[in-house]
Amino acid sequence: MENDPNLQASHAALLHEVLREELGEFEPGVWEKLLPAIRWKELAAGETLFREGEEGDAMYVVVSGRLRATREEDGEVRTIGDIGRGETVGEMALLTGDPRSATVHALRDCVLAGLDRPTFNELSRACPQTVIHVAKVQFDRIQRANRPRSLEKQRLSVMVLSADPSCEAAPVAARLHKEIAARGYQVVLATAQQASVGNEGDRRHRLAIWLNEQEASATHLIMAGDRHDQDWNRQCLRSADAVLLLARPGHMPDLPKDLFPASIRRILLVLHPESSVPPRGTAEAMAACGADSRFHLRENSRNDWSRLGRWLTGRAVGIAFAGGGARSFAHLGVIRALQEHGLPLDTAAGTSLGAIVASGVSLDFDMDELMRRFRIMVQTNPTKRDYVLIPKTSLLSGRKLDRLLPHLLPDTTIEDCWKGFACVSANLTHPAAYVHRSGSLLQALRSTVSIPGVFPPVRLKSGDLLVDGGVVNNLPADILRDFGAGRIIACDQGGRASSDEKADTPNAIGIIMRSVILHSRISGRAWRTAADLYFDSPVGGIGLLEWEKFDEAVQCGYDNARRVLENFDPAPWQ
Repeated sequence: MENDPNLQASHAALLHEVLREELGEFEPGVWEKLLPAIRWKELAAGETLFREGEEGDAMYVVVSGRLRATREEDGEVRTIGDIGRGETVGEMALLTGDPRSATVHALRDCVLAGLDRPTFNELSRACPQTVIHVAKVQFDRIQRANRPRSLEKQRLSVMVLSADPSCEAAPVAARLHKEIAARGYQVVLATAQQASVGNEGDRRHRLAIWLNEQEASATHLIMAGDRHDQDWNRQCLRSADAVLLLARPGHMPDLPKDLFPASIRRILLVLHPESSVPPRGTAEAMAACGADSRFHLRENSRNDWSRLGRWLTGRAVGIAFAGGGARSFAHLGVIRALQEHGLPLDTAAGTSLGAIVASGVSLDFDMDELMRRFRIMVQTNPTKRDYVLIPKTSLLSGRKLDRLLPHLLPDTTIEDCWKGFACVSANLTHPAAYVHRSGSLLQALRSTVSIPGVFPPVRLKSGDLLVDGGVVNNLPADILRDFGAGRIIACDQGGRASSDEKADTPNAIGIIMRSVILHSRISGRAWRTAADLYFDSPVGGIGLLEWEKFDEAVQCGYDNARRVLENFDPAPWQ
């Protein structure tokens, strides 16, 4: 760390506050003895703290910023987790003498306080709760690694930056401040006008100190970009976990390429003045600004602002729908019950017919529109009278299905859905699950409903062949975490209304369909306990091809969901 007395004093004050929050008050003289032994370290965004396999000569306390730990497994780099303010890293190698078990790099500019083994031992003797804290950190990390849903982020720093001359960052940042504060978090709104650090000398370091102090005083820091102050923008970007890039529909974001640290997460926030015009051109806009995700916000929609508030606090609600032929119509009844109970749905995923239900949620269809479109599907029934004379790759030609999908849903992209969407197919060329997160919505749906042996597989431009995702993941609740879902609703179907019902005798297509989903349905039952809400609609008495029982399936899903939600309080989910 540079020999800047003001900077050292600021870092020391932040460290003292962090340790006091985590360990409580020190005995007299302990802090004064500890401070000179601290090995201060500053990391710029993207820099590496240590690498897997290196000798562990120190542990570090994150005073400000955020680190990420990764490990190489089978030639691929796997993310283990993030380390934020107040957490320690490197302690196990220090305590055991083993080599570093992971590579750790800075996601954003960081200030770290290093403790070598003698200093840590001295601190442990003077302050025994240090060892308890380290053990707690390890326990929390094990829980995070094994828990099948996202945890709420306790601290988050976000910058709001205009990438379109018609968008102003300050009003959006102020509204976000209001949304997050309404959820009980401590939020600070930082603007260039508030940061009275002068323009002379090393302004960057003084801005860094000021922003660190703001972050230390709250759980969430919202930084508003200023089109007239690039020094401010650059430092905010180096101090942010993510940046929301504002643009209007159809506008190609235009920002200096060297403005962004390589490691910062860029999220395109498309501001829609009217809710009646569907999004268009989002994928191109994302590519123009290097964004890895997007969020569509209708400025006049209270629901969209609430959804953004939940998303930024790790409380977004994701819903996953299992595939299962005609039984999947029960999911529509579940949606109706959830809406009546006041539960928001922020992002959706599904497999096979469950993916078509999920697309309706992501396209933000109301209940009447969902029912209207699915009645079209029932009337068309792509599994009837579509047999090929001499089957080669499938029993059905798939032509009815190909005609139905464009009539049922808009020819749009996944990026242009109002809410997050994903679905799962099985890749026959490179045996694995194939998760559709971008590209053509209709092609993704055509792939995930392509029951092997029943419908022809879908061939991608890459040459890969895709079939129904029920082969590998029939209830894809796990992929909702990629969209920031902190609460997960899993919707299964197939349970029986009573134990004395007789199983139906399926035809050839029904046998294939049951075989496809058998394994993944069994593994999907883990979501009974892992999901925050789990619905298993008792529609086992409805055959997979009994499309004429549409209304019965919907009603069954609705009645079961009403029972599950009878004593459920939706208030914490808002």
